[in-house]
Amino acid sequence: MTAISSWLWVVLQLIVITNAHGEIFENNFEKESLSALHETIKSEVDNANLAMSKSQNQSLITFARKIIDDYSSIDGQSPYWQFKNNPPNQQISIAHSLAASGHEQGLMLSKLQGSDFDKAYIQNELEHHILMSGMLEVSMMPNIKSQNIKNYSLNCLLLFKKNLETIRASLVDAQNNQIAPINNVTRKLYAPPPRAND
Repeated sequence: MTAISSWLWVVLQLIVITNAHGEIFENNFEKESLSALHETIKSEVDNANLAMSKSQNQSLITFARKIIDDYSSIDGQSPYWQFKNNPPNQQISIAHSLAASGHEQGLMLSKLQGSDFDKAYIQNELEHHILMSGMLEVSMMPNIKSQNIKNYSLNCLLLFKKNLETIRASLVDAQNNQIAPINNVTRKLYAPPPRAND
C-alpha cells in the first residue's frame, strides 16, 4: 500500500464510521479524535527523528528539527492526556489504524538511504499533511462538541497547514521534485506556531 492510499484509507474509514454509528459513536468521538491526533503527531515526530539520523541534506534536517519541536509541543498541550488510561472503546479504532499506518510508513522510510530517503520523506510529509488537514476539517472538527477540544483541534489544523505550506514552498521544487536549497527553508521555519484565537 502506498503512502497516499494508506493515509486515505484511514480518512475514509473515519468518515464512514462517523456517518454510520451516529449516537453510538458520538459519545466516544472526541476521545477517538484526540487519540487519532496523538498517533499521527507521534508518527510525525518518529519520522522526523529518522530524518535527523539518516539525511545529509541540511534543508531537510532543519525542517525535521522544526517538526519535532512543533509537534512535541502541541502534543504536550493535548486534552488526550486527561483520558490516556481511559481510551475510547470503539470496536474499530481510527487511532489504531493511524498508528499502524504510521508504523508502515516509518518502516518503509527506514529502508531507504541518501536522496531516495529524502524524496520519500518529503513526499510522505506532503501527503500526510494534506490528508490530516482534510480529516480535521471534514470529519473531526464539525463533530466535536467540546470547545476546549475544538480549540485544540483548530491549533493542530493551523499547524498542519502552516507546515504544509512550508513543504510546498520551500522543500519541494515543483519542476523536478528535488529538495530546495537551505536558504529557502530557514527563512520560513521560525515564525511562532499559530494559535486558534489569532
